[in-house]
Amino acid sequence: MREWTTWYAFEAMDDGTFVAALDESWWWGGGHNDGGTIRTEIPEEWFELPYDEFLDNVLSLSAARHYGFTVEELKAKKGLKEFFGFK
Repeated sequence: MREWTTWYAFEAMDDGTFVAALDESWWWGGGHNDGGTIRTEIPEEWFELPYDEFLDNVLSLSAARHYGFTVEELKAKKGLKEFFGFK
C-alpha cells in the first residue's frame, strides 16, 4: 500500500486546548485515493515538559512520526514555540 500525508498542523481551540491534526491518504488501486484526517488533543500535562520533550511527545500523536516528522523539523518552524506558549 502506498501512503502519504497531505498536511500536518496544530490547532488552537476556543477552549484553550490544542490539537495535532494530520491528513493521511493511501492509494488502493484503480486511481482511487482514500484516507482521512486524524485529530488528537494534546494532553495539558505535556505543556509542563521541556520544549524538546513536549515536541517528541507530540510526534506520537496523529501518526506524525510514522510519516517521518522529526523534533528538529518542528523546532525549525518559526513561531511554533510561542504558539504553544513556551518561552
